[in-house]
Amino acid sequence: NWICSAPLRLEIQESILSDKSNELKEYLSRNRFIHESVQTVLYRCNFDWIAGNLTENPAISLFLMNKFVEDHRVEIRTNLSNNVNIPESIQMKLSKDIEPRVRYHLAENINLTESIQERLSKDQEAIVRCYLAGNTNLIESLQEKLNKDEKEIRWVLAKNPKLTINLQFKISEDRDSSVREYLAENLNLFKDVQLKIAKDSDQSVRKKLAENPNLCLEAELLLMNYD
Repeated sequence: NWICSAPLRLEIQESILSDKSNELKEYLSRNRFIHESVQTVLYRCNFDWIAGNLTENPAISLFLMNKFVEDHRVEIRTNLSNNVNIPESIQMKLSKDIEPRVRYHLAENINLTESIQERLSKDQEAIVRCYLAGNTNLIESLQEKLNKDEKEIRWVLAKNPKLTINLQFKISEDRDSSVREYLAENLNLFKDVQLKIAKDSDQSVRKKLAENPNLCLEAELLLMNYD
């Protein structure tokens, strides 16, 4: 719908607000060029679907972010936590949310600041740390930290496509073969790491590596010779 995507002039946005159709307002709430004053009017309509669209809109104003971060609806706070344009002040408030669902959705937000990542890495809920482990913008020091966490968290970390080569090597020596299996499935394995995994003593790990679509020729040959 053109109302969702077109850079509408303010007077056109205001004319849509005056229309009786809630459907048009719903379309407008998704528009990336929506004016702050129009956002505020839509917010006051108090419709769940409009609120949901506004929280996901990259153009959402700081005023509305602060409103939604205190909203009683978990779904609204969860939607807001997914918005890649929320500043650190809002990230901090969401990281303290009492609902784990809000925090674990925040943990996968690729635009988290380092301090918020650090805070979430200490979250008491393992599921929050799991989502953080899969964040493709996770800083190196926290990759190292989460590699010392519970097995289920190391599973997720092992498949993160943005791991450093040093950490891939460390995970390739994990005491738990299931963690090494997840690493073998990582689509961004460095060549030298593939060669190391190809010589893993556990057949299930080598099998996972053999199924990796990005397997290099040298590792494939090693696997053939091993078996």
